[in-house]
Amino acid sequence: MPRIPAVCENCQAIFPSRVDVRAQNVTFVSCGGGACPRCGGNSKILDGVYSALGNTLHILLQQANTGLLKQLVPVLDEAAKRQLSRDTIRARIEETTPELRTIGDCLPETRTELYAFIAILLTLLAMLIAVVGHKSGDKTEPSQQVINQYIDNSLEITYRAADSK
Repeated sequence: MPRIPAVCENCQAIFPSRVDVRAQNVTFVSCGGGACPRCGGNSKILDGVYSALGNTLHILLQQANTGLLKQLVPVLDEAAKRQLSRDTIRARIEETTPELRTIGDCLPETRTELYAFIAILLTLLAMLIAVVGHKSGDKTEPSQQVINQYIDNSLEITYRAADSK
């Protein structure tokens, strides 16, 4: 059975914890990972949803990185305002936030669906950044005015895309 990775809080070493996954969609939040084999310090299992298939461990969902999300917002915003092509948007996502490049694979084919998808994604990103930033104590969380602006922009982009059909 695959073991969930743990990170030492002292020396930052990554090693297999004593916890193995025998099922699909197992969630870990604030769990200890045992003693670090390098320094003996405490470790923690990274928060997330894990699934095992044979001897392979899949991380289905991990704690959001607001820094990456904040880098993605201007890319999507520009793409919608300038009505960039799907391939151009994919390339810009990969250049700016390579960790999130799989989002490019989810982009719809048609322009109408593409810009509606981007509008929805921008709205969700604004909310996610606000929620995750609030929980982590980040003082730069977007205000309600910023969230409303994204919603307004999203609606405008959606209407513009529908009109260009």
